[in-house]
Amino acid sequence: MPKYVYSKLANDYVINQASYPEDGKLPRIERQIVIKGGAGVITKNLITPAGVVTEITDDEAEWLKTNTSFIKQSKAGFLKLEGTSRTVEKAVSDMTDRDNSDQLQEIDFEENKAPKAEVTGQGEAPKARTRKVRAS
Repeated sequence: MPKYVYSKLANDYVINQASYPEDGKLPRIERQIVIKGGAGVITKNLITPAGVVTEITDDEAEWLKTNTSFIKQSKAGFLKLEGTSRTVEKAVSDMTDRDNSDQLQEIDFEENKAPKAEVTGQGEAPKARTRKVRAS
């Protein structure tokens, strides 16, 4: 029976399972799951979907439940794994509304105000580095 991953991410999200050889060679990708993105992105038909759904197998669902990257995105409210299919709008209604990288919407321009830019991250922007050059 298929499982469904509902996404509020703007871009596709690729999760890899890799094996690391003992001889120090490059890791080898054993499994790859691509979770569709596109939430909050205007389509060619000028529709902005609230979320998107990706159908996966039971085996992939069990692996995702133990994947730290998927768990982190789920806790943040951007991904949700469910066993039943339902409309995307209902499935994503209780998930994270927006993140700072979303396209601007009408709500951002209420009362003729410019949209607020939120700065997230840690600390201030790095200072420009300069290099002294000797004249020859």
